[in-house]
Amino acid sequence: MREKKMREKRRPNVWQIIGTALLAGGFFWFSLPFFVQGFVGIGMVFGWGICLVLTAALWAFPAMIRARRGRGAAMAGSILCLLGVMWMGILTGLMLSAAGQTPPDSATVLVLGCKVNGDGSPSYSLQKRIDRAYAYLIGHPQAVVIATGGQGENEPARECDVIRQGLIEKGISPDRILTEGDSRDTEQNMENCARLLEEYSLGNEVAVVTDNTHAYRACRIAEKYGLVPYAQPAAFDNWFLPAGYGRELLSLTLFFLENP
Repeated sequence: MREKKMREKRRPNVWQIIGTALLAGGFFWFSLPFFVQGFVGIGMVFGWGICLVLTAALWAFPAMIRARRGRGAAMAGSILCLLGVMWMGILTGLMLSAAGQTPPDSATVLVLGCKVNGDGSPSYSLQKRIDRAYAYLIGHPQAVVIATGGQGENEPARECDVIRQGLIEKGISPDRILTEGDSRDTEQNMENCARLLEEYSLGNEVAVVTDNTHAYRACRIAEKYGLVPYAQPAAFDNWFLPAGYGRELLSLTLFFLENP
């Protein structure tokens, strides 16, 4: 009889089974960039970690609570996991809130740089930003664009120069393109662009072209330097979204810790 009760206690409940299936699906979703392009990024690793931690908690905490040993730790862990999931929901909402903004015709376009391939060509993400900037500039023939981004250790050229060349090849006049090639991150992008805007008397309204998941944080940083930003998210294939989403969950959390 006692052994029967012990077996019943160890039997997984329906919520554990459903939760595990959902988290397995999440793990697979975060792996899509690898399956499609063999790409692995920090956002994917972070997403995998979240799925594994939640799966472990889903199976360990109920057993700890039933056994009464470590019940306090299990309850505290459950609350932390719940708060973590809620925090992810809030951050996801903030990322989505940046989409669909309409800048005024006088806005200057800021194209934020990112990785350049070893052969000097734009990476997938950078090419999508170039394409988005081009579409905006065609629709706003009087707009000026600032291409941003310096040269990383593993990059053969400055990101701003690759953006500039990409826009010129698409037919944008070089006279409409300014470059900012000293920055290494979004904070420096905005600080340096604010100086250029003042130097050329271009005002402070900017159409910020970047990844869809990065748009909210980029605009928040732009506001720190007196700019009035309007997000112009680049369109990505669905397989690439998990990499940017996971990275931005981590980056936004760090951003709010540094800017309470």
